[in-house]
Amino acid sequence: MYRFFKKMKALENSDITIKEIPTWTEIINLVIWVFVLLSTLGLLQAGLMDTNFKEEYQNIPLCKKIIPFENLKYSGINDMMHPKSFIENFEYLVTQENLDEHEKQYFFIQSLTNDAKSWLNLHGYGTYEEMKKAFLKFYWSPDIQKTFWKFLLYGEYHFSAGLSEKDYIFKYFNEAKFLDNPPTEKKAILYLLSHFNLDLNLRTSIINEFNSGRVKTIEEALDYLTRAEVFKNRENNEAKKALEKNVIFFLLGVCFSLIVADNIR
Repeated sequence: MYRFFKKMKALENSDITIKEIPTWTEIINLVIWVFVLLSTLGLLQAGLMDTNFKEEYQNIPLCKKIIPFENLKYSGINDMMHPKSFIENFEYLVTQENLDEHEKQYFFIQSLTNDAKSWLNLHGYGTYEEMKKAFLKFYWSPDIQKTFWKFLLYGEYHFSAGLSEKDYIFKYFNEAKFLDNPPTEKKAILYLLSHFNLDLNLRTSIINEFNSGRVKTIEEALDYLTRAEVFKNRENNEAKKALEKNVIFFLLGVCFSLIVADNIR
């Protein structure tokens, strides 16, 4: 390594052009600008930037063109993120980054992918507030909310959905808050608990806990449900062991009777 730098030093002294070798900072800046240029060209090819917006885009600081929203994407109706949650997260980042209206418009367009991006291409774009209003009207429409209400009232939990029982309740409990006319927290919890195949006595016990005021929040409900399920499983295990013991005694009795009968003959 020492010989390498020694040779480079010798070359630098012998050839003035070597002094023009860029520093690491210059190289990094060049890579960043190439990335920005390619991103802009991609946006133009996709038809997501008009002439006026291109001029405004040039005024966005470089540090804001790349970093803030790269991990916030919404792909469409099958996205695991709720559309209103996406908007909340987006506007939180907008506030944190202190973006102006044109920057909000640009990054909102950039944050939509797959089906959501196709929807925007068909719908067309305008100011951020116009796109936000159209976005929520499409992805959280009254019809979609009616469908969610039916799910809330009559849905069933399936382990194959890929969510644990706790995550399932938390996910849909929080999404219920996004309804235009959301249920109370107590009702939302009870609706979601009805999605599980709970023992009637256990369900009645949970309702009594709510009515008594001892359980008030989603965390307390989940804690109570967990403890009740543990107690129920313990009782079931004890009953199972008692049944197995009785079956063994019964089979031993049958065998003994057969042996006695065979000896009598």
